[in-house]
Amino acid sequence: MSKRQFKVQASSSRAYAKTGVGAFGGFGSSTSLGSAPSQLSYITEPLEYPSASDPNVTIALKGLSKKDSITKIKALEDLQAYVSSLEVDGDGVEDGILEAWTRLYPRTSIDNALRVRQLAHMFQGQISLSSGKRIAKYMPTVAGAWLAGRFDNDRSVARAALASFNSVFPSEEKQRGVWVVFEKAILSYSRDAALEETPSTLSDERTVSPDDAEGKYARVVATSLSVVTNLLEEIPEDKIREQNSLYEDFLSNEKLWSFISNADAFIRRSAYKLLRMCIKVQKDFFNSHLQLISSTVIVKGLSINQTGSSWDYIELLTDLTKIFPTIWTDAYSNKKSATSRLCHFLSKGSQGSGFFYGQLAALFRCLPLEIFPSTLPGARDMLESLREGINSKPEGIRNLDPASPWITYIALARKLFVQLTTTQKSPNADQAFELLRGSLMPIIDHHLWRGNKEWKEWAIGQGSDSTSAFYSIIDLPTARSTEFLTEQWLRLANTLIENMKKSLPEQSQGFETSQREICQQGERWFVLQKEILNDIHPHLTGKPPVRVIIQPSSLSIIREAMSILKSRNGKPFGAASAIESCLRETPGFITDTPLAEELAAFFTEDIAHLVFSPSFGFLSSALFRFSRLNGQNHAFETSYTAASTAILRGDPMGLDDALRNLLTPLSWGPEWERELPRVPELDTYVSRAYALALQGNKEKWSMLGYALKYSSYILSPATTDSLLSSLVLGLSTDDKAAATLDGLQILSADNKGIFTQLLQSEHGASLMKNLLSLCEALDDDVAAQAEKTCAEFESILAISNDAMEFRKIYTSVLKKSLLQTEHNSISVDHLAERAVKLHDLTADSYRASLLSGLLPDDTEWEEMLRPFLNISPNTSMAIGSKLAGAIHIIDQTPYASNAEPASGVNRDGEGYSPALRCWILVTRLSQSTNLLKHSELECQDIIIRNLILVLDLAKDNLSLAGANNLWLPPTPEVETSIEELISYAQMTVQDWLHAQSERWTGVIEYFADNASDLTSFSFYNARALSFIYSVISEDSKRPLGKKDVPKVYTAWSRESKHALKTVALLSGLNVDSKANAQADRFVNELVDELTEANAPVDSEAYLIKLVLLSIALQNLDEAGLGPSQRRILFLANSLISSHSTEGPFADKPASLPSANLRLQWAVAAETLRLLNLLLPYVKELYGEHWGAVLGLLKNIWTSINQEMDPYIGEKLPALYGVLRLLLTLKKLRKQSNEDLDEALQDFETEEANLLLTTFKASHLPDESHQPLRIVNDLLCRHVHSLSIVSTKDPNDLYQLLHVRASAVQQTAFDLLHGRIPEIQGQVSIDIALAKSNARLPPELLSLVTEAPKADHFDENSFEYSIPLSLRGYLYAWRLIFDHFSNASHKVRSDYIESIHKSENLTGLLDFAFELLEGKQGKLVDVSKCNISDYLTDVEENSRKDLNWLLAHIYYLCLEHAPALIKKWWLDLAKRQRQLAILSWTEKFISPLVIASSLEGVSEWAQEQETSGEREMTVKVSKKAREVIASFEVDEQAMSIVIRLPNSFPLENATVEGMNRLAANERDWQGWLISTRGVIRFSNGGIIEGLMSWRRAVKGALKGQTECSICYSLISEDKQLPSKRCATCSNLFHSLCLLKWFKSSNTSSCPLCRNPFNYASN
Repeated sequence: MSKRQFKVQASSSRAYAKTGVGAFGGFGSSTSLGSAPSQLSYITEPLEYPSASDPNVTIALKGLSKKDSITKIKALEDLQAYVSSLEVDGDGVEDGILEAWTRLYPRTSIDNALRVRQLAHMFQGQISLSSGKRIAKYMPTVAGAWLAGRFDNDRSVARAALASFNSVFPSEEKQRGVWVVFEKAILSYSRDAALEETPSTLSDERTVSPDDAEGKYARVVATSLSVVTNLLEEIPEDKIREQNSLYEDFLSNEKLWSFISNADAFIRRSAYKLLRMCIKVQKDFFNSHLQLISSTVIVKGLSINQTGSSWDYIELLTDLTKIFPTIWTDAYSNKKSATSRLCHFLSKGSQGSGFFYGQLAALFRCLPLEIFPSTLPGARDMLESLREGINSKPEGIRNLDPASPWITYIALARKLFVQLTTTQKSPNADQAFELLRGSLMPIIDHHLWRGNKEWKEWAIGQGSDSTSAFYSIIDLPTARSTEFLTEQWLRLANTLIENMKKSLPEQSQGFETSQREICQQGERWFVLQKEILNDIHPHLTGKPPVRVIIQPSSLSIIREAMSILKSRNGKPFGAASAIESCLRETPGFITDTPLAEELAAFFTEDIAHLVFSPSFGFLSSALFRFSRLNGQNHAFETSYTAASTAILRGDPMGLDDALRNLLTPLSWGPEWERELPRVPELDTYVSRAYALALQGNKEKWSMLGYALKYSSYILSPATTDSLLSSLVLGLSTDDKAAATLDGLQILSADNKGIFTQLLQSEHGASLMKNLLSLCEALDDDVAAQAEKTCAEFESILAISNDAMEFRKIYTSVLKKSLLQTEHNSISVDHLAERAVKLHDLTADSYRASLLSGLLPDDTEWEEMLRPFLNISPNTSMAIGSKLAGAIHIIDQTPYASNAEPASGVNRDGEGYSPALRCWILVTRLSQSTNLLKHSELECQDIIIRNLILVLDLAKDNLSLAGANNLWLPPTPEVETSIEELISYAQMTVQDWLHAQSERWTGVIEYFADNASDLTSFSFYNARALSFIYSVISEDSKRPLGKKDVPKVYTAWSRESKHALKTVALLSGLNVDSKANAQADRFVNELVDELTEANAPVDSEAYLIKLVLLSIALQNLDEAGLGPSQRRILFLANSLISSHSTEGPFADKPASLPSANLRLQWAVAAETLRLLNLLLPYVKELYGEHWGAVLGLLKNIWTSINQEMDPYIGEKLPALYGVLRLLLTLKKLRKQSNEDLDEALQDFETEEANLLLTTFKASHLPDESHQPLRIVNDLLCRHVHSLSIVSTKDPNDLYQLLHVRASAVQQTAFDLLHGRIPEIQGQVSIDIALAKSNARLPPELLSLVTEAPKADHFDENSFEYSIPLSLRGYLYAWRLIFDHFSNASHKVRSDYIESIHKSENLTGLLDFAFELLEGKQGKLVDVSKCNISDYLTDVEENSRKDLNWLLAHIYYLCLEHAPALIKKWWLDLAKRQRQLAILSWTEKFISPLVIASSLEGVSEWAQEQETSGEREMTVKVSKKAREVIASFEVDEQAMSIVIRLPNSFPLENATVEGMNRLAANERDWQGWLISTRGVIRFSNGGIIEGLMSWRRAVKGALKGQTECSICYSLISEDKQLPSKRCATCSNLFHSLCLLKWFKSSNTSSCPLCRNPFNYASN
């Protein structure tokens, strides 16, 4: 527990100690009562707390004596923690603590706070377990309170007490032992708690509210009584007899018997349970105290409110009455009779008990007969009291009694009937039957006429009570009961007939309500007859059959109903409902009776006249039910034909409703479906109804649903077939599809089997195909309806008995839709979605056959793939391919005429070929289902083989758009989807190969057999073979050695026809040549053959050897390479010398020969590739071969650049080889080979020229050309590493900004971005010397002539990066503003004029701010961007990257051309947009522009050379955003301040005078206006404004001399000397002259003394 000290609070126990009543452990005397103070009373002896080893424990124990419940809870928790710590240490609780707790526990266990009681019981169990057997000493003290806690009225407290008790005494035997051993202590505790304590002794009235005190008292008393009850249950009878005196003393206490009528329900329940137990074990005591029992239990118990205890009370009454019935009679003594008190009790109802009336019936059975009234009024009063209790509100709200209260009521009525007829001195049967008539028959009346307010008080729960009432009457021991019932039943029937006759006419407003009431009454009548007949009591003997009593009245009702229908033309449909109810509930009443013939005549003669009446729905149902009677089939057919003919020939307005009413009985269930007479008019009507339905009459669809649902019974086969075919045709017709889909939904709503019927027809497949097509309709509503209909069709596959057959149909539809590729074909994604659903709906045992029928077979795959496998791959695909140069050795002659790959292949609306559609479907299925697991083995092989082939084709088409045209056109969305599918398909194949190693051989042999020549078909199979080999190598987790290779493929052949097989093996398997002698020999032989080089370098044989050796060296383990360094060097020299002396790349070739051009470029590419692999092995060898290598590289590179386009066709692999070899040589250079380093130094200039020549020609887009993108990346890498800057004239590079190749565009920009600022200084000098105007390069301005349109871009455009066309446009603007760096003011002004004349800036700004607007029209937040400097490839989110770039360019615009920006801003038409841009600029851009401008002013001021005392001083305050310029004249400062607004330069800078000197106000204001104008109209230049002001000041001070009077230049009024003497020509201040004139009293010149003409000056 916590080590913190507890605060000691005030305690009432200490106050008690001061009274001298007694002291714990002292010498105080005992109380005057002769017994120890109560354990539960708050008035108790103060406790001496033990000196525990842990003082915190003592404090916690003292806390239990506090009044605050929070303090007690904390104390108990601390005590629990303390005992828990002892359990961990293995120590026990100290005896002093244990003793103190046992003294505190009883009072703590009854605390008002629930949590305190709960914790007290829990701690009692914990401390008992900790103390072990030592607790036995204290059990007499705690046993009573502990056991009482188990009966606490709060469940959580009771559970806590029970759990703690069970934890200490786990077995039943030990628990029973506690009751036996401590019986006397437990009884003593209960007696004191229940009989001695009061609310005032248990609670201190000064601190406890009266309600809390009463609650605590009730809980203590009730739990104590419950303990005694449980004690009597647990203690054997012999033990009870030993303490009999104690129990009798306990029972004799008057206070105990007062608890029977206590106001608290908890106390009453506990007292009743105790008395019930005492009846069994203290029968003698009860027998001697019957008057006490009668006065307390009967008199008082019946009088009080028993809410919450009525169930226990009625049980006590029943038990007492069974054993001591005289408590109602002889022992009863009160002014009011027991009967009167019982009636009063019954009138209160169950008083909240759910099972009250069942026990009350048991009480009635054992009550003495004297208690039941023997007069009719008395009997009525008792029944009325019971009925009043039943109808009281609690009964109507909640009645948990499974036995209806009315069963008890009926039983009481029957008992009273017997009492009236048997126990009277002069029995009166008339009075008895009057009792039945007034007290029982109303139950049946209410059941039948519930709407009648007269019977409201007789509301019953269910019709079975009426049945019980019926049989309680017929089973009475009197012969008059049958006569009475017959009379009453006839009365009830006449009432129903009278109600039918008096029902309101059709014209009346309440007609519907009136007839519905009649329908309900008739239905209740016949349902009651049915229940009575089905519930015949077997003990009814000597009574006539029940049918005899009830049948005549029922038949009279039917006859009257027919009569009413005839006379009122079928309008009172309540009468028709009575007929239908009779035939539905009690058809046996009519069978073999004259009424059957009457009904037959009624149907055959009259029903045709009633088909359009309100009664026809009931009559149709009655007709079908009538047909089930014996011998009535002919009458039914005649009536049906007459009715249907009358309907079809009748009023069209009501025809559908009437026909639906006629056919409704067919929907009751399979047993009601039957063959109906054919009516030709019905076929004609159905065909006409379908035509109307398509025209928009939706009501007709419902009728068609009935017709189709029961077509086999009512329609001819030809009509049914025509209707189904019309539905299918309607789905395929655009103008009928929507109406047909609506119709199908309406049909399915009424007929769930319509889809099954459609699928079973011969049109099922066509229907499904049309539905699948409509799921992708352009009209969203039609597509949604079709989707919903398809889902309902698919649900049939899971629940229909014919699901297997339906799956075959659906599978066939899906496969045909997949293979039949047309422009309007169903999309493969939709087909895949449906296939997945079909797979999920199919059981595992059927999935293999399902997949076999759904997926293409081998022949179909071969036919779909043939056009693509016969396409020769583009030679550029050798770059980055694992098979590398194998592409070059393919024989392309048979397919050279194919201008467009796969041009004759059919495609769907998305441009997908059949092969791609099938591959997507298989991949989607694999992604969503365990496709390969559920497929047959042969099917698995087909799937894997073709997945790999299409996988490679898809990769080719992604790498090079249009490489095979597997799909057209190549859009970003499609490519993204294909990339995801490629990833999953590759994973699927790899998982299968890893899991199915035993299946390798079959797949490998298939691809090996198809790779037997040099055709493109063999190439694709060889590539698939290589893929499988690579997966196998990965699975092996090691290089495959000599023993492993034969398991896969053993052909190491250098023959041409087997070359592709060998390439597949070399490229796929990770073979260690050192561990595999066969591989080692293969490499060495190739090295020898190429070194000797018998074949010409431009022969195919030579090319094949190059390819094989390069692939072998690339994939064999480096450490195991067989040839030595010297042999490799010989081979390298041989390759170089062969090309240097012969072939198209000799040292002095005239020109590249055109013959066999493809082969020559292929040999060059493979030679460079092989050298790239060989040279690292001889990197340490010195020699002339390094220069020879660079010479060959130069020759090939020069030949490439001599062509008009070095990027076209076969030259791209050669260019890649050149760049790759050059990169390898540069890497080897770092390893200190002096010969190589020297050769590269000599090659640097030529390298730079060749690189730039190639770079300037790189104008082809590479977005969809991966090989070209690889070459461009490598080329740009070299260009970036140039050590010699050769771009003196950058104009050739501007056009590369529009190239759709990211690396080329970025590199061109980087070169220009670094070069342009460097040359601006020279440009400024040249312009100054030439005295001409500078202008921006036309090539650069042409790139920004037309601004992009914002609506051409959406969010998908920026999914991966900024579109290259947009980035090139924005980069061009960055380069335009790069011209301003290091340029003179004159040149910058010329550049601004060029921008102004081009009129391109407006388009940029309009476009930029359209893109900068967010989704809600607000400009985006760019606060996290470094707007003053844009860095490429820093921001991962391309949309944010674009925002950053746009904000940066806008910043450059404001920095370099603010006047043009302000003009654009002021010309904006929308004021709201203008304000938004102003606010955005002020927040994000202006602070940067202001800071840059002020920084520029500071730098300019520092650069100015001082020239004399009158030079201008400039001070910049960045915080205040102002510039102060001043001139010092005569130790005074002439100064102005230029302030920049928050939104500068969109808003003008202000110029204010701070201190005016040497000028009058007019001149001074002119200078300020001039300065302000220069800043405004000189592109916002603050420096230009300062220079303008400086010129004005210097001009004013130029030639000025001091005043000859004051010898100062500035006068007191801050003016210059302006008064000149005409004689001596000296200048004077006006103010000085006036002072002189005043002091001298003359107007002469101070110097020459001649008269001074002041006015003329």
